[in-house]
Amino acid sequence: KTPLMVVQGANDPRVKKSESDQIVVALRDKGFAVEYLLADDEGHGFARPVNQMAMFAAVEKFLAKHLGGRYQADMPPDVAKRLAEITVDVSKVEKPKKIQVQAKPAVHVALLPGTFRYSLRVEAQGQSQSFESAISVQEKDNAWVVTETLKLPQGEVSDTAEVSKADLTLLRRSVNQGPLSLTAHFEKEKITGTMTMAGQSKPFEIALSGPVMADGPATGPTLVALAQQGGESWTFFRADLLRQQAQPCQVTILGEETVAWESSSVPTTKLEMVCGEGEDRFTFWVDRSRNVLLKSSGQSARMGGVTIHRTLLP
Repeated sequence: KTPLMVVQGANDPRVKKSESDQIVVALRDKGFAVEYLLADDEGHGFARPVNQMAMFAAVEKFLAKHLGGRYQADMPPDVAKRLAEITVDVSKVEKPKKIQVQAKPAVHVALLPGTFRYSLRVEAQGQSQSFESAISVQEKDNAWVVTETLKLPQGEVSDTAEVSKADLTLLRRSVNQGPLSLTAHFEKEKITGTMTMAGQSKPFEIALSGPVMADGPATGPTLVALAQQGGESWTFFRADLLRQQAQPCQVTILGEETVAWESSSVPTTKLEMVCGEGEDRFTFWVDRSRNVLLKSSGQSARMGGVTIHRTLLP
């Protein structure tokens, strides 16, 4: 019964947190000695010095415990604090629950036309940047056209999604970001498209086993519509076009909550969206009186573990 210490970056694109969770649960349930470090701000390998020092301190103590010998118990306050934060109580680790996408959700509501401006704050590895974006929702024949324009220091990003009026599933999507452009067409059992980088184009195809909804710029407007319709939860896929894979998601209505916005208190419907095996998790607050997304907050492993906060501008 060899003891094991599992060290995991929550945003590791190669070894997923869910895989480490499964290892910890299996060893714990078999009675093996297992310890678990999980850093929510790391990917593949620990980059932050404080995380590295905390890990070294834990490993030294772990080896001394199981092999015999001494270890240095004293450490700087910031390292001790971080070690406590990334040390996981293995008795509380659960096997990840896989999201099973059911039949296409029955949707009976429309998107809200208009242009909505948001402030965005993006946090990664202790750094924070702020931007502004505009989301436009317009009618076009049998579809809603949702376009988000984001101004970044390196240039403007435009992301457009065409959404079916009948069921709010995605029909088409196009992304333009400097030298990168993507086009995608959504069918019943596959997504086909083209990725162009610096003039070089490459076609792609992604297999589907369920509907694609609430993706890209259409995420907020679609969730507002689902909140209006009511119900408890919905399952569907999102398309990770860069990694060329479909990601199962579940949206759950958590209830009603009053949140502060500008100088007022706003009654909202609170929703949570969990994708993959929990590596992407976002919370949304929908203004119940105006039927508009008031704010959202969450962390995305598929975007390198960044935390994104979005707030409606007056």
